[in-house]
Amino acid sequence: MAQVHIGSAAIRILIPTGILAVGIYVYSVLSIEPEEVRNAPAAEQTIRTRVTKLHIGKYRVIVQTNGLVQPHNQVALSAEVSGSVTVVNPAFEVGAYFFKEDVLVELDDRDHQTALRVARVQHKVAESTQRQTHSDYKRLAELFSRDAATESDLDQAAAALAQASAQLDITAAQTEQAVRDLDRTKLRAPFDGRVEQKLIGLGQLVSPGTALGVAFAVDYAEVRLPIASRELQYLKLPEMEGDPLVEVELRDAINDASDSVWKAQIIRTEGSLDEDSLELFAVAKIDDPFSLRSHHPIL
Repeated sequence: MAQVHIGSAAIRILIPTGILAVGIYVYSVLSIEPEEVRNAPAAEQTIRTRVTKLHIGKYRVIVQTNGLVQPHNQVALSAEVSGSVTVVNPAFEVGAYFFKEDVLVELDDRDHQTALRVARVQHKVAESTQRQTHSDYKRLAELFSRDAATESDLDQAAAALAQASAQLDITAAQTEQAVRDLDRTKLRAPFDGRVEQKLIGLGQLVSPGTALGVAFAVDYAEVRLPIASRELQYLKLPEMEGDPLVEVELRDAINDASDSVWKAQIIRTEGSLDEDSLELFAVAKIDDPFSLRSHHPIL
């Protein structure tokens, strides 16, 4: 039994001693710094240089910006009189073109024709009455000059003449109004343009103020171009009427493959910096954007 205890004690002493010895050996191996490998010195190289003389002069600065094309004149077309829609011009469709004075929509005009006839008859009656009262006044004035009529008779004739003249003016104005109302049963295009929205159809009953559609002019378009404050120093933008215009080239920002270029001119600025971006908006004008009278690509 004594030999067993001695062997166990020796094992408990040898195991930690062995671990410690292995640790010391590993540390001694890892702590040795490797020899520094020295690279051969690099060969000297000659740097080639060239001296260029600088010249002070003017140079062209290109300012790039982006904007959306928009019509310069866009209006909501509405009815001015009541009536049902009887005719819609084929040009009054979304995307269609029309020209100034084209009749886009026609309303039933029978009631307005009747109103005009009544107004004209009333005007003729007023004309006859005014002629009669004027003749009576002249006759009484002549009699009054010969003391054959009283001043009261003359005053009554003058009042009747004034009333008849006023009624004549009223019927003349009513006739003019009836003529305008009849003409307003035909909605005429206010400019050469294109339809953006159509809001009515055949048979629809409309009243004054009813929206019929939305259209915009096509003689020229505008682009609002934001210009950063730091780039304003390179541009002399027109501020007053008669200031020189600034030439602009417009390119397609949606289709990068397009090589189309449109010529435009900055015609004015909006006068104040945008509160959020601190940019100044310049407005460029593009003539004939849909190439109706020219041969450049459609914008």
